[in-house]
Amino acid sequence: MVPANSGDYLWNMVGGPAGALNTGTGFMRCKPIYIKESTTFTEIATFVNSGGTAGAVVRLGIYEANADGMPAALLLDAGTVGTTTNGFKTIAISQTLAAGKYFLALVGQTAQCQVVGEVSTHTYVYDTINQFHGNIWELSGITGALPDPWTNYTTQRSESFRVLLKK
Repeated sequence: MVPANSGDYLWNMVGGPAGALNTGTGFMRCKPIYIKESTTFTEIATFVNSGGTAGAVVRLGIYEANADGMPAALLLDAGTVGTTTNGFKTIAISQTLAAGKYFLALVGQTAQCQVVGEVSTHTYVYDTINQFHGNIWELSGITGALPDPWTNYTTQRSESFRVLLKK
């Protein structure tokens, strides 16, 4: 991953082309991002393709990776942003990430909307080797704050919601 210039958005596209993905209610997905050098980020964001019904929101956050390269401790629960309208949705943050692997998370919490996502053409299966792959993890039943730590490693997906960080 190349270092971002000030004002740039950074994300990790895993696999295939961008498309619209339904968030569902209570379904959280996270995917890895690799930070090349210590960087302070000022926004976390997503893009809504099709707004939800009245009161629709998504919650965004960042998880550390554990020694096996999977999501572990919660670093940042950035809160929620309204998703009743289409467009770029941002939350102001001040989060410094050291060089390494992290996971960006998004969960639809009140009503379904569609956000930009990527669809991988590969099915990834976790094994015990710490590897550099597009491991996309999912949890369900998330209705409030993001869970800390991430505890369930049974569900992997081939689609991920796009979450971005602004330098």
